[in-house]
Amino acid sequence: MAPVGVVESPAARRGRRGARLAWRAGLLCSLGLIVSACAELSSQDETLPFEGSAPSLQILGEDVLAALTREDTATLERVRLSQEQHNAVVWPELPASRPEVNYPVDFAWENIELRNRRALGRLLLGFEGREATLQSVACRGERQSFETFYVETDCWVTFDLGSSGRFEAQLFKDVLVREGEFKIFRYYEGEPRRIL
Repeated sequence: MAPVGVVESPAARRGRRGARLAWRAGLLCSLGLIVSACAELSSQDETLPFEGSAPSLQILGEDVLAALTREDTATLERVRLSQEQHNAVVWPELPASRPEVNYPVDFAWENIELRNRRALGRLLLGFEGREATLQSVACRGERQSFETFYVETDCWVTFDLGSSGRFEAQLFKDVLVREGEFKIFRYYEGEPRRIL
């Protein structure tokens, strides 16, 4: 639970709730109280949503925009794929992971992480001290489907910056959707453009 006076983000609440449910299920299984449920739980572990995921594209956009304006790097990190999620679940389904391509997963992650850090640093500077209100999130590109997830591409976030007007920007371009939950691959550093 968040300390008194601290506003907890929706992503943090969802992550905390998921951890409590997993702990309770594990306790029941270890005590042998629900044998059939334990077997079912272990068979579904691989398809459970990723920790930190958002339940919709709109909520994902709200979490990101609010975190940028508050310089909340913990939330910004939580709503994007972790190295473990990328390497263990996402990477094996991507074309670049095929043996004939010979592209190491560690190198792929380092590339993502390097670009992400650079973009996030610039985004945080751009939103520093600003009040931003989310209007919408729309992914305008072609959906890419894989075995256990799909990817929404060419995503744009539309937001108001008070008296400065309305803008849109690609704060993130690609969103992974798995079991109805949404996560960002990485942040982007494109300049916001004013909407007339």
